[in-house]
Amino acid sequence: SAGPLRVPRDLRPGRYADVHGINYYSRSTIRGFDHGVADGVEVNDLGWEVYPAGLVEVATQVYRRFPAPLWITENGTCDNDDRFRARYVYEHLARIAASPLPIERYYHWCFVDNWEWAEGEVPRFGIVALDYETQERTVKDSGRFLSSVIAHRGVTEEAYAAHVASQRYRVVAAP
Repeated sequence: SAGPLRVPRDLRPGRYADVHGINYYSRSTIRGFDHGVADGVEVNDLGWEVYPAGLVEVATQVYRRFPAPLWITENGTCDNDDRFRARYVYEHLARIAASPLPIERYYHWCFVDNWEWAEGEVPRFGIVALDYETQERTVKDSGRFLSSVIAHRGVTEEAYAAHVASQRYRVVAAP
């Protein structure tokens, strides 16, 4: 739980934002001065923990402190071979759908593979593959899944079976 909110003296009480945007990808485990992931957790291709519950946990904290509609402005994962991205999207959207919070919008990061600040062209976050040499773009399976979710305003049994059911994350092995 957050501590007391310190309000500047010249600020009058009121609502100063129409919505709150949340960028959520993962969580880190802190051990002393180190951070990373716990043993035995599911991870993406950058070794970041896949923790869908964290999206709603963060949104709950934001909403309790600053009640206003919520937009998920970024949510995605590095999946270089598109082996689990549809599952990642499904699990995060399922958490949003089950939440009583006023989450109005969801924006997946990202549409097309892009330059990642610290990693360059190697990590693939897009639902559309980009061939950096030719600039050719190809819709990935995860893109077809998200397209189906949008078209049907939810996840159909057919879409789940075709795009999500067989997908698995890598698990960090315990020492």
